[in-house]
Amino acid sequence: MKLTATLTGVTQRAATNSAGLFAFPLLKPGLYVVSVTRNGFRTTIERADVLLGQTTSMQLKLSVGATSEDVEVSATGQLLQTEDANLTTDYQVRQIENLPNPGNDLTNVAQTAPGIMMNTAGDMGAFTTFGLPAVSNLFTINGSDYNDPFYNVNNSGASNLLLGANEIQEVAVVTNSYTGQYGRQAGAQINYTTKSGTNSYHGNLSYFWTGRSMDANDWSNNFNDTPRPFQNNNQWMASLGGPIKKNKIFFFVNTEGLRYIFGTSNQVFLPAPLFQSEVLSNLPAASVPFYQEMFNLYNSAAGFKRAVPVMDCCSSYTPINPAIGTNCLVTYRDATTNGNQEWLLSARVDVNLTEKDKFFGRWKMDRGYQPTYTDPISPVFNDGSNQPIRRGPIELHARVRPKCSKQFYWLDPLLFVRFWQS
Repeated sequence: MKLTATLTGVTQRAATNSAGLFAFPLLKPGLYVVSVTRNGFRTTIERADVLLGQTTSMQLKLSVGATSEDVEVSATGQLLQTEDANLTTDYQVRQIENLPNPGNDLTNVAQTAPGIMMNTAGDMGAFTTFGLPAVSNLFTINGSDYNDPFYNVNNSGASNLLLGANEIQEVAVVTNSYTGQYGRQAGAQINYTTKSGTNSYHGNLSYFWTGRSMDANDWSNNFNDTPRPFQNNNQWMASLGGPIKKNKIFFFVNTEGLRYIFGTSNQVFLPAPLFQSEVLSNLPAASVPFYQEMFNLYNSAAGFKRAVPVMDCCSSYTPINPAIGTNCLVTYRDATTNGNQEWLLSARVDVNLTEKDKFFGRWKMDRGYQPTYTDPISPVFNDGSNQPIRRGPIELHARVRPKCSKQFYWLDPLLFVRFWQS
């Protein structure tokens, strides 16, 4: 019998044993065609959809006739997974693309699986599984761990999102009853596989935008007469894949990015004008320039002109100027802005040397800037950090069958991978 990948034309061959059983191990998720040929029988053809992390079963029947006659079976999807007890929810490309997902965070997909709830406890991790801690979930991409080594949550970039949805072919969320390849963590196992090239060129280009003109002002801002802050969000993704050599070598490249400007809303307290005058008039002459510069900085704040007095704030101070009274401070709610940015680039090459020997390599780079502090007085005092991530120099996965063995092996990708941040 022969198995052929629908999109790449890659083939594998196998023979049944004495009991009529057969297996094609270590297949990539996707659509396949299985054809069975035997002298004195018609050729039977059946199509199969192989899902991530699941065993696909087929029952093929041969009919007496000439081998030149074909019998094509219209197979239907399995209504019940009977090969193992894994509680698995599988997401194909179309589902990933159409699930509502602000920011295109890959971890958000898993929150629609049964048994998973959003983490609202305020600790680390996006979601919990059957009540287990949110730090007990394991994330993998192409079989390699993708957990943060310090906090045991999913890796993320400068935006605190797990970007890369445009590169994902399939997601499998295993929530319980794990088989042997799972279970290192007690919570859900979230497995992602990445797209590869096919025998036809394909790609996409998407752009998402939302800005202040599409958003209403915050209720507390309206209550405090605070203007609507400037906000602007831009996100894009683009990919291209295809053949380098038909049926043999394929490529796929993907890039994604996120740029957004957000407004802050905090209560700000500053020295009142009359209080500033009193301070300056009672300082030694040498100290006046320093305090003048400091007060000028306060008075230049965007919200200072709409600040209102804070009543009874001079309890520990008796002003010399009676006009000050008990109002030493003024207050306003700020509407300042800051920005975040992140972009990534990834590439994958698949090589099919023979029916028995295949490998693919993947490289990924992520760059971003994360704001860690937004100052309500002046952007000069804003703080942030560059947060680059590289996955490489290359992530290599190989499927080989030694001549002396009947078994196929995937070489452990961790032998070929090193991670670093610079």
